[in-house]
Amino acid sequence: MLTLVQLIPWDTANPSQWSGKTDEGRDVYIRYRWGVLSVEDENTQKSLAKLCHGGKYSGTMDTETMLKLTGIEVREE
Repeated sequence: MLTLVQLIPWDTANPSQWSGKTDEGRDVYIRYRWGVLSVEDENTQKSLAKLCHGGKYSGTMDTETMLKLTGIEVREE
């Protein structure tokens, strides 16, 4: 499970995007576009999670749904 101490929604329109910081100090980028929800480590550009959800042209998702699907936990410091 990934724990974030900061989560900032960029846009919930198509594509939905967020940025965050893990409890280990890593920066992450989260995007939902073309029916794919992805979480990347911004420092290494490595994928931390990737899953298909919705149809091929899906790209709008609220934060609550993104957190449920990815299993990400947000803990404020």
